[in-house]
Amino acid sequence: MACEALKMKCQVLLGYPGSNEATLAVTKGETDSIYQSDISAQNFTRSGQTRVMSVLGRERSKLFPDVPTIFEALSLDEDAIWWIDYRAKAETLGRILVTPPNVPSGRLAVLQEAVKKGLSEPALIAEGERMQYPIEYGDAEAARKAMVDVVSNLTPQQRARIKSVVLRDQ
Repeated sequence: MACEALKMKCQVLLGYPGSNEATLAVTKGETDSIYQSDISAQNFTRSGQTRVMSVLGRERSKLFPDVPTIFEALSLDEDAIWWIDYRAKAETLGRILVTPPNVPSGRLAVLQEAVKKGLSEPALIAEGERMQYPIEYGDAEAARKAMVDVVSNLTPQQRARIKSVVLRDQ
């Protein structure tokens, strides 16, 4: 999606088992770059093996506050803005816990409260900060709304474009 937005001729390489291996490919010169979360990028940038070029979103990264956003670095056309905003919106989902739709409401409420309590624990949050791995609890309703927005609030043309871009290199 970033390549589509920035009108770059990219070849997406599949087959790396995870972001660590894909980032190692960049450090070895096997690939030119990688698009990844700021959390994943921090270990390799701290060691000087890689550097962050830009944040592909409207807000600067908490982990890389001196790195400009793509909106600060470039003048983007409407199409590029849509792609960047869509990808950033999908990325806000982060890591979410999902259940089957038929989980009884009482059980779901217990699960949601347990997750909220666990991820709001001061000791866990402090440990995350110490490791530079921010832990932020997002409530279930906000996650549901974001998911609906990312998946359902698309025109048929937007769905077709996303599908063509995502499946292009597979």
